Amino acid sequence: MKKTIYLDNSATTKVDETVVKQVNKFFTENFANPSSQHTSGKIAKQEIEKARQEIAKYINANPDEIIFTSGGTESNNLAIKGLAIASPDKKHIITSEIEHPAILETCKFLKNKGYKITYIKPNNQGIVNPKDIEKEITSQTLLVSIMHVNNEIGTIQPIEEIGKICKNKNIPFHTDAVQSFTKLPINMKNKNIDLMSVSGHKINAPT
Repeated sequence: MKKTIYLDNSATTKVDETVVKQVNKFFTENFANPSSQHTSGKIAKQEIEKARQEIAKYINANPDEIIFTSGGTESNNLAIKGLAIASPDKKHIITSEIEHPAILETCKFLKNKGYKITYIKPNNQGIVNPKDIEKEITSQTLLVSIMHVNNEIGTIQPIEEIGKICKNKNIPFHTDAVQSFTKLPINMKNKNIDLMSVSGHKINAPT
């Protein structure tokens, strides 16, 4: 039997053996409801909070800002739709033409609900010009959502500059960092990121 050489890690990764052991531990030992007040529940909750703290430290965020979801798609939906629900008076979203379908489909959904969606066209290298974003910002802009690294062509977007523009305009900035998480340094505060989506299955963990 020929040995398979897997070269599609940008799509998904094999779960690391140490992670498999840790997950199995939760299936067989720390399986209690973390919301329960008994000892087993408290132990499970402690483990979840430990994971939350580790992720927060890694990206320079606060632990209470970390929300666990089922994956990148749900995270993107939660970020965009959640902000839309929180700020119903603003009906304008800025994104790019080359975002992940999870972003584009969410924007399409909101467009059908009456939102105006501005799609920024990248240059011939696949890079979004921050100045093009700045030109499109209005008093009705709810959110700017630009991915960090493109999942198809690998371009790295200037999210720090985009985040700075958004901060100066008092506009929330969301980035889909599923492809870049753990591969490129991400500091939530230095890059002026308000919301960020990542996924475990790209970093040798379950989705």
